Amino acid sequence: MKIPRQYADLQCWLKSIIPSDNMEDYLLMDYMNSGAVSNATGTVQSSDVLHCELFTKDHVYTISAKAPIVGQYVCQSCGTKLEVSFIDIPILHKVQCDKCRKKEAILTHTTGGYLGCIVSERKPRAGESWTRGNDLADGDFCEETWLAILRDIVKYEMVKIASKIVRKNIELSEDMPRVGADSATE
Repeated sequence: MKIPRQYADLQCWLKSIIPSDNMEDYLLMDYMNSGAVSNATGTVQSSDVLHCELFTKDHVYTISAKAPIVGQYVCQSCGTKLEVSFIDIPILHKVQCDKCRKKEAILTHTTGGYLGCIVSERKPRAGESWTRGNDLADGDFCEETWLAILRDIVKYEMVKIASKIVRKNIELSEDMPRVGADSATE
């Protein structure tokens, strides 16, 4: 499945963690779009949502994304503030200023977007007929939320070491502390 262009940022973020150029080998994607709709106050909203499922040995991570609908920009040359609608177009990080006509208006904030992740066990525990899961980070559709999701995934995948292991064949410099009961006699 091809990722819709308004999710170009998410595609770049996903490519940074997938060990192949062929993303379909590592994740399942589901895209739902029922077009732009107006709510009761007359505000135009995009009702498109992208779900991506990433798999590890024991877990399924479902990332849900809703692309922002409006971006706020500030021109670096003249200070003009602009709003750009993202419905059916990719998020642009720089746009041309309406006032000074320079392409120096930088994205400062987006509204209407969402990025979040949940995790589920791949198999139920013995005696249970359901799979356990948790909510992970979520927030605005931005790189900051993406990095929070990655931190949560790494924390979730970490396993506690069963016992303390003392490595005797590691040379330590003089200023490094020694580990183990026999370190005082070395």
